[in-house]
Amino acid sequence: MKKKFIGSLLLASLTLASTSTFVSCKDYDDDINDVNKRVDDLAAMKTTLATVEQTVNDLSAQLEDAKAKATAAVGEEQTRAKAAEAALAARLETLEAARTELQNLIDQKVDKSEYQTMVTDVYAKLEAVQTDLGKALTSISGLEEGLKNEEIARKAAIEDLQQQINALNKIGDPAQLVADLQALKDNIGTIKIADLKASLEEAQSKVSKAMAEIDVINVLVKTALRGLVYEPEAYYWGIEAQRILTLKYDAYNLPKTDYATSEVGQGHNRYAKTAKEKVLDFIATYHMNPSSADKSNFKKVEVISDDKAYTRSAEAGLYVKNWDAENGKLNVNIRMTDASKVKTVADNSMVTVFATQVTLGDTKSGDRDTTITSDYATLYKETVTGLVLCHKDVTSKTGVVNSHCGDCSLTGNLNHLMATAEEAGVTFKPQDVCVYNQDLDLRTLVETHYTTSTGEHKVFDPAKYGMEYKFELTGLYLGGNSTSESAHAAIADDGYTFRPQDPNEDGTQKAYGAEQDRNKLVGRSPMVRVSLVDSETGEVYDYGYIRIEIVDEATQPKADEYVEFTKDEVPSYSYFGECTLPGWTFKTTWGNTEYRLYSKVGCTREEFEANYTAVKDGSELKQYSYDGTHFNAATVKYGKVVELNDVSSENGTLTQVLEWTMTGSEALAYFKAAKANPSKDYSVAIKYESANKDKYPDVYVRFNTANYTIEYPSAKITWADGVKNPSYWYVANASTSGFDEIHNNVLSPEDNTSGAGNTMIQKLSKLFNNNDIKASEILTITDKTANHEYDASKLTLDLVFANANNGKQYKGHDGETYTLSVSSNRKDLIATHGGVSQTIATLSNETDVNDQKITYNPASTYACELLNYTSHNALNDDAIKAFVTVTAKNKCPMDLATDDAYFTVRFLRPINVENADATIEDANTTVKQTIKMHDLVKFTDWRDAWKNNYCAYYGITKIAIAGVANGQLISNNPNVKTDQKYDGNGQYTSLASVNSQVDFKFYDGGGNHDNAYLEYLNFGSTVHEFHVQIPVDVTYYWGTIRTTVTVKVKRTAGNAKPHNF
Repeated sequence: MKKKFIGSLLLASLTLASTSTFVSCKDYDDDINDVNKRVDDLAAMKTTLATVEQTVNDLSAQLEDAKAKATAAVGEEQTRAKAAEAALAARLETLEAARTELQNLIDQKVDKSEYQTMVTDVYAKLEAVQTDLGKALTSISGLEEGLKNEEIARKAAIEDLQQQINALNKIGDPAQLVADLQALKDNIGTIKIADLKASLEEAQSKVSKAMAEIDVINVLVKTALRGLVYEPEAYYWGIEAQRILTLKYDAYNLPKTDYATSEVGQGHNRYAKTAKEKVLDFIATYHMNPSSADKSNFKKVEVISDDKAYTRSAEAGLYVKNWDAENGKLNVNIRMTDASKVKTVADNSMVTVFATQVTLGDTKSGDRDTTITSDYATLYKETVTGLVLCHKDVTSKTGVVNSHCGDCSLTGNLNHLMATAEEAGVTFKPQDVCVYNQDLDLRTLVETHYTTSTGEHKVFDPAKYGMEYKFELTGLYLGGNSTSESAHAAIADDGYTFRPQDPNEDGTQKAYGAEQDRNKLVGRSPMVRVSLVDSETGEVYDYGYIRIEIVDEATQPKADEYVEFTKDEVPSYSYFGECTLPGWTFKTTWGNTEYRLYSKVGCTREEFEANYTAVKDGSELKQYSYDGTHFNAATVKYGKVVELNDVSSENGTLTQVLEWTMTGSEALAYFKAAKANPSKDYSVAIKYESANKDKYPDVYVRFNTANYTIEYPSAKITWADGVKNPSYWYVANASTSGFDEIHNNVLSPEDNTSGAGNTMIQKLSKLFNNNDIKASEILTITDKTANHEYDASKLTLDLVFANANNGKQYKGHDGETYTLSVSSNRKDLIATHGGVSQTIATLSNETDVNDQKITYNPASTYACELLNYTSHNALNDDAIKAFVTVTAKNKCPMDLATDDAYFTVRFLRPINVENADATIEDANTTVKQTIKMHDLVKFTDWRDAWKNNYCAYYGITKIAIAGVANGQLISNNPNVKTDQKYDGNGQYTSLASVNSQVDFKFYDGGGNHDNAYLEYLNFGSTVHEFHVQIPVDVTYYWGTIRTTVTVKVKRTAGNAKPHNF
């Protein structure tokens, strides 16, 4: 219905536009259409024609769209026309001539261009009116187009709103409206101006009525919910996700309390608790479209769920606990019956998804409901711990915070609340303040922290998970007369508004709202117990205490009084890595005491000594830290501060002086911490406590962190070519001489006549000139110590694996990739694959660096696979190598920092196994057709040399066909291939798939590789020459090397019949 109305209304506007010009005969409709483009407003034309009616009686005005305040525009134009009448008088004669010629145009069908020229002057007078009404008409057209687009985009939702349909029905038949307007067009040439005015008013009335109904529709469209878009809390495997929290917590059993019930007797002990675990409710948030959607039409809000990936019915049991809509968002509080049923990709290869559905009910028309469904999101689980109540950073107005109730990693004054009434009421001063004649929202003082599953400390939103704060006054009695501090306040029925107020004369509390007498209230400090509780069950997750001092508005708590010594007044500290750590001492003078302490508090020496006592901690003074406003007991102590007596050089009067000292290790730790955290205050203060606080305030002496310089010696390592023995160095990845890398190999048989090739050990000092690794030759040292404690002559070097090895990846002969790492002492090189690690190389620990050796580990399968990856003459960056560097210590011994520059050690495979291109002849009738396994391969060692006795030296114990057991046909291995099918042209396929009549049988020689052989078999007819490729495994001291050999089978001898022995 709405679509029909909008279409009709648009047609009506087009019809009006098409008739908005002077009328001519039917043959000149095209001319009239051209003139239409110059006229935008029928009302403007009517007004102008009325103004010049006596002169241009025969001029016709056209109807233009009568929408949107046309009547008002007509009145405005009439007013402007009267004002312009005097100006038009001078042109009456000209207009009369124009009228005559225009009438001739109508009667005689003159040329269009002449017609256009004559009416130009008249139209010029109408431009102002056209502009004003054109804007209004454009606005109407935009409204029509907007409604049309809205109908297309939201057709289903709009059709369900019966109220809109009822409104549309009031419009009547839009076709009749169009017909009426068309009639105006048809009769425009003969209608009188008075009739035109009546017709215009009638059209205006109809359009105004239609626009009134459109306004109703527009309101409904703006308030009807059309869509929900989920606001994701996170993303899980790329899917919008909602977090489900499993909370591990302590449930506390708190006794009832009120302003008269003291909990101070509990001391520093917390109340009994029970460890528990529960799944928290959660709130899913959705953006509503439109944001102005009226929630009063929400008949039902529910959640739907499923397990996807793929696919089962959801088992987690989600349902809506409650919901609310505000600020353009729908907040749905969802409860889960069984979080263990939430699926995960890691455990189930599935995800549990959910969506929210809102059912809209039309309470006015009683028509059917409409359901709006949000997009789907997944759920992911997280276990959190450590719910704890904390001060917000806007609190601690008196500067007192709980400094010993757990470590909170969040910044600012986000300290945990006082854990017991004893701490809040007795041990510490009040933590917050409230002016005596004002109130305080206690919620602004508190927030909750928790610990994530990854150990991160974060702020927790209790309301989102069904929790709330509970504030209760609890009894606090101070002084010998046991004055009730908490009777001087009350908390409103809202549960969080704290209000100072007078108590009754008998010491009891008055009802909330009592009078506020400054004299009775200022200086009192009621105490509040804060609990984090479950909104439904009241279960207590955590609790703490806040004491609030009632103050006079004109006398807010002042910052603590103190005198200080700036960093430029205390001795500086320097450390350059000396073996003997320098201590640090600062001692004040009697002059400092007189000019700073006595002057600060305004008293003489005698008065100071009579009224002030330094607060002690055993035999030394207690240390305090400064937070920018107040001093608090220090949690970390730096050295010690003591009070000494100084004798005046003038009269021998004793005067208090202070001395702050740190040992060498204390001073280094202190200044290193200050360097690492430049924004943190590391000042140290002590306190002089006044015995008469009404006359003399407590005063602190603050020592600022001194100027300091901490620099460590360092060294740059340079493996210059000039220090290397050129006989042992090679170009990278090559066997040609150079200075890039060294090669570590087994000894040759000639150099190890009584041994075997099963060790790869090398003393690394031989790589350098004179077999000596000298600190003076490879290190460039920066040393600022007074005694040059890091001179090269005082250093001891140690060979270690460089950190650059960490994360390096190399290929093994088995095709796998191995990742290297260095042990904590940097003496072991470790390879890891599939979560398993093995040590593949080590550096020895001899005291003299020139005796230290590098050893490759033959007992490690990873080491052997890496070593056998490629031959010594086919090296590349993916073949195993190690990076070696040095560390240095002085005689302390203290480490000298180096830049970890390294040299490269390449490990060479001891032997190479290559194809020997063996040959056999088919159907030889004189001998058994066999090939010794030794004849299939050709051996060389790392020097490209080989002799018969080398097999024993390198530990070759087996030469076999890969995957084939003794006495089996080699075709059992599908990797045995032949080109027989292709007449020996080099294209290979599996031997078993080509010919079952030709094969080889493998014999292992009874475990003696010298006797192992292949026997050729031909069970069929004669053959042409062909080749067989065979994978051969050679096992030796350093593992197994696999190579592919080729056997050429010559054509059948003399076409003889094959013979098998």
